[in-house]
Formats: sequence, C-alpha cells, structure tokens
Amino acid sequence: MAQIFDAPSKAILRSQIAEHIAENDNNDRRVDQEGEAPLPKDRFFDRELSWLKFNQRVLECAENEDMPLLERANFAAIFASNLDEFFMVRVAGLKRRIDSGIAVPSAAGLSPRQQLRAISETAHRLQDEHAHYTIDTILPELEKERIVLLTWDKLTSSEQERLSRYYRQQVFPVLTPLAVDPAHPFPYISGGSINLAVIVENPASGKSHFARVKIPGNLPRLVPVDDMTDEESKDERYGFIAMEKLIAAHLESLFPGMIIKEARSFGDLSENSEYDEAKNEQGKLYSRIAELDEILSNYTIIEEQETARDIVHVGNNVVVKDLEFDETLTYQIVGSQEADPMNGRISEDSPFGKALLGKKAGEEVVVEAPAGNIHYQILEIQR
Repeated sequence: MAQIFDAPSKAILRSQIAEHIAENDNNDRRVDQEGEAPLPKDRFFDRELSWLKFNQRVLECAENEDMPLLERANFAAIFASNLDEFFMVRVAGLKRRIDSGIAVPSAAGLSPRQQLRAISETAHRLQDEHAHYTIDTILPELEKERIVLLTWDKLTSSEQERLSRYYRQQVFPVLTPLAVDPAHPFPYISGGSINLAVIVENPASGKSHFARVKIPGNLPRLVPVDDMTDEESKDERYGFIAMEKLIAAHLESLFPGMIIKEARSFGDLSENSEYDEAKNEQGKLYSRIAELDEILSNYTIIEEQETARDIVHVGNNVVVKDLEFDETLTYQIVGSQEADPMNGRISEDSPFGKALLGKKAGEEVVVEAPAGNIHYQILEIQR
C-alpha cells in the first residue's frame, strides 16, 4: 500500500533529499582531460563567509588605534549595522531556500545548512569581539573625552526633571503598549524597530503579564542630557541617554496601577550596508507590506458628518494647557501609524490620546505619569 504524504511532509522530504544529494554527490560537472591536473575543490570562496570576512575588516578599522576616536566609534557602529542587514537579507534567504526544498550547494560546494553552521560560528565570534572592544575600549575612551552614555540613575535630579518633562510632552503621547495573552496574540514586529519587552504584575491578582512597547522610528535614538557643565572641572560634558532607557524609567505612566517587574530592549536600528542595495530594499519592502496588510485588515472609515463637532475626535487639532507648567500646546489626534510627536501628531491609542478623545472644550483631563497625575485643560478643538 502506497504511503500518502501531506504537503508539509513532502516539503521536508524534498529538503532532506536535496541536502543529501548536495552533501554526498562528489561528481564534478567538469571532466578532467587526460594528463591535466584537476582543479582544486576549494578554488571558490563561499559568498556569505566572504562577506563576513569583509565585515571583519570593518571591525579591524574600529580596532585601529591610529584612527581618530570618533572614526573608530563610527566603524564599530557600521559593523553592527552591517551584521543586522546580513541576517535580515542573506541569512533569511538561506533559510527560505531550506524551507522551500531548494537546498542546492553554493559554488564553494557548501549546502545552505552547512553555510548556516559556518555563519553562526563566525558571526558569534565577531559579535563577541565587537561587544568586548566597544564596552572595554571605545566607550571608556569616549568618556575620557567627556562624551558619555548615561543611565537614568546616573542623572542629577535637575536632569531627571528636565528629561521627564521632555518625555511627557514629546514621547509619552505616541507610545502604545500592547499586551500579549490568549486574547491578544504576539504583535507584529516590524523590521528595523526597537522595542521594550515588559513584565508587569497585577498587585490585586498577583499574576504576571507580558507587554511590548514599540519605540516609534521618528523618535531620536539618543536624547541629549544637557548643555551643562561638570560641577568639579567646569569642562563641557556631552551626555546622552538612550531613548529606550528613558522610556524604561517612565514605564509606570504606561502601566498605571501595575508593578513593573522587568523591562528589556530588543531589536536595533539598521543602516544600508555595502552589499546589494536592491536586496536590502526588497527585504524592507516585504516587512512594510506585511505591516500595511495588518493595518488595512483593521481599518475603519470615520465619516466626518457623523461626528459631533464639539468633542475631540480623530483628526482634530486640540489646543491644551499644561496646568502645572502653565504652557499651551497644540496636538493633532491621528492614527497610530501617522503619529509624529516632534510635529505634534499623537496617536489615538496612546494614553494621552485616549484621555483627550470624547472630551469637550473647557474640560480638564488627567493623565497618569510616573511623577503623579498630569492635568491638562482643553482650550480649543479645531477641525
């Protein structure tokens, strides 16, 4: 009786057969002529491993102490960015070939699985070397030049106060935390994005929950801490704090009433590298298409004539007054994909956006923040 395979089994079987043929077939396509020395089997370099050697030379430029310090820091950043793109495009392509059963060997004679094993070994070694050199050498040398990356606990009270104000006005309005549970599946992670993975605990039930906070790409990665001077030496200090660390210090504003147990950042921003630009753009377009498909599957058309004109709706410009600092600010309520805090466009899904929706001019709204509730008064609603 013939055995019947389903589609996934067929794909796996095809892949295994192709791998077996690729790794065990020693017949050269070229037949050596009598008396002619055979061509060496290692006459070709593997393309992927060759690219990693190129990136190793970029790392060596970062380790070259004859270069200016900022150039070395730049090369270290380029190395990491290149490696991100390499895994997004090249490694992803190898995995697709294995999954599709097209596991033919490369010109160097390596099958996709053999290439992945070799890539893993080389990339881990280079990444470890890069991390140690950056942390142990480049960052301390930058600190000697008074260029420092700071954490929240290293800031003075006045610096924390100023950055908390910046967070409340520019960052908090565009953040949208997403919970993950059986009713809310794991959210789509767009390529090239930075995210915070957060574990929170409900004090009433004692249960822990996982949430993800995406850092919008239009926010700066590094936030200047100061244009101040060191109190002892009076020399200028160029201090920066990573955006994810600034947000992590204010997570209570995103999860009011919850206990923050742990928060870690994952993902990284990437830049274009030297290899095939078309491949890079293709990978990014695929990510964007998937993201747009998800957006379009959940869209809602809002008819303007159906909305009351005296309350805040999506699309309205809202003039508010910060009652604590007596400042007047103008924001436009938009969809999450249109949010741009630097230009006053805040997401309807953000805590600030939710607090404004449905309110009338003259009403006071309260938004929970780490330092306590923030009180705003709606001065005007503009259509």
